[in-house]
Amino acid sequence: VIGLLPGSDPGLRDEYIVVLSHLDHVGIGPAVNGDSIYNGAIDNAGGIAVMLETVRALAAGPRPRRSVLFVATSGEEKGLIGAEYLAANPVVPMDRIAAAVSVDGLMAFNDFTGVVALGADHSTLGPISEAAARAVGAVHVPDPIPQRGNIALSDQYPFLRAGVPVLFPNPARETAHEDPAGLADWDTYEGRHYHQPSDDMRLPIRWESAARWQRYIEGVLRGAADSREPIAWYE
Repeated sequence: VIGLLPGSDPGLRDEYIVVLSHLDHVGIGPAVNGDSIYNGAIDNAGGIAVMLETVRALAAGPRPRRSVLFVATSGEEKGLIGAEYLAANPVVPMDRIAAAVSVDGLMAFNDFTGVVALGADHSTLGPISEAAARAVGAVHVPDPIPQRGNIALSDQYPFLRAGVPVLFPNPARETAHEDPAGLADWDTYEGRHYHQPSDDMRLPIRWESAARWQRYIEGVLRGAADSREPIAWYE
């Protein structure tokens, strides 16, 4: 499902910021405690909700200079199938895609003070993301599990392989202040609810943190869309 917010700047509106958020989850699977519906509230109904709210906010505010292409993919959980297809069959010229940003998951279990912004170290999306993080009271922090290779595990990856600067951000598990409840809820989600039927609306989502995350994503997209300088890889 694709929606286009046309840019306002005659010199930049033919460049595109692509936002990717997958609408699929596991679907119907092996029953756990009698429940076979894998709801996917955090992964990724939460990401879709953040993207939709960002669409609304950007459309209601000053129109971004570059165009923004919002994409709800399917098949992410089966191997990035929708994103792979889109990258191979782009609806706008690939050389006009300035950046690709994934909104995957809504890990709003703590009052986050850090953002793990995968890809930020490699292009001028980094300072844009840092500014958006500061605006919601957070800072960039290092990837705590670099050995996992998470940059390859969401819908931005086919665009990275095509040469597009990408960003895959998430809130950080660790916070600058003591938050044992947040740590416990985060670990319980990853250990018991991730890719399970229990990824549902009964989880202890902190809605103010969810709203802050949406404002961060909005800040990234507006910063990228309004940048007068090209978004570029570092050497």
